[in-house]
Order: sequence, then C-alpha cells, then structure tokens
Amino acid sequence: FYTADFFNDEHSKLPPGCTLVPILFASDSTKLADQVGDHSLWPIYMSIGNLPASLRSRPSTNSWILDGIERTHTKSYMEEKYKALKDDAIHGVITVLLKDLDRFYERGLRLDCADGKIRNGRPILAGWIADYQEYNKLCQIKSMGCAVCEI
Repeated sequence: FYTADFFNDEHSKLPPGCTLVPILFASDSTKLADQVGDHSLWPIYMSIGNLPASLRSRPSTNSWILDGIERTHTKSYMEEKYKALKDDAIHGVITVLLKDLDRFYERGLRLDCADGKIRNGRPILAGWIADYQEYNKLCQIKSMGCAVCEI
C-alpha cells in the first residue's frame, strides 16, 4: 500500500501526525450441504492494509477477522422479487458494517502501536477482495456484466 498512488494521495490530505489505516474487506459465498435446505453463507472478513501481505496471507496470524455473515437461500424456484430483496439485504449488511467509517476518518482513532507510540489513525476503505460473482453481487449487476467499466 505504501507505494500506491492512492495511499500517498490520501495520506497527503491528512493533518500532520495522522496515520492512514487502509481497511480491506473480503467475501466469498460458501454453500452448505444440500441436506440442510440448500442454504449458503456469505461471510465478510476485514483486515488492515498496514500489515505486510506476507503476514496477512497466513491463517496462523489471524489478520483477517470475521466481520459479518449473511445467510441466503439458494433454491432455484425462488421468485424474482425475493432475489432482488436478497441483494438489498446484502447491501443493508454492508451499510451497517461501513456506517461509522466516515466518522472515524474525520475524528481519528487512538492507535497504541507496537513501537510504544500513540498515533491518530484514520481508517479508509481501500479495497474489497472478491471473485467475479461476488463483484456482481456487490455492484448489483446482472450476470456477464463488468463491475469496472459498467457494461
């Protein structure tokens, strides 16, 4: 993150003495067994971008925390109306997860760092790691769409 233009641009906007804390989210739908009613879970994980990628990718470091779980029904006979409501429910969960992020960015958070210093951290949503299907769900676009160029 430290070499990215985004990080440097955002960090230059902060008051002196503040530290940018890039927040990362990741999600991937998980299907449960068909014997329990054909349900799936949509877990949402959170991490911070200030951790080195080599550390963040190791499960033993617990650098990704489970931030939310959305349970969805995947039966193919579901009505179109329910499918739209299901997508809206997922966005409702995301709204709840992100509701305080702007306030924390403006006010800052007290960070007790490993070097013994106390810093003023400013969290900002820096990325969402997901596969193609997840981006379609996040952006509420139909299948075969593009989450980047809005086709």
